[in-house]
Amino acid sequence: MTQVMPEQIAQMYKNRWQIEVYFGWIKQRLNIPISTEWIETIQVIFLTQNLFGFSNYMFINKHIFI
Repeated sequence: MTQVMPEQIAQMYKNRWQIEVYFGWIKQRLNIPISTEWIETIQVIFLTQNLFGFSNYMFINKHIFI
């Protein structure tokens, strides 16, 4: 199993927070209504991308055999 360094966790949190700030800016400045359904869709896309990236990483590094 791959160890995650504390600096990597901090960077992931920082990246996620930047996304939250950006959506807040869009909502306040541009008056674009952001529905709950839209946010849920974005979360599903984000999760799917992360799972795909992680599975690719595991496959490339021979941690999973198909």
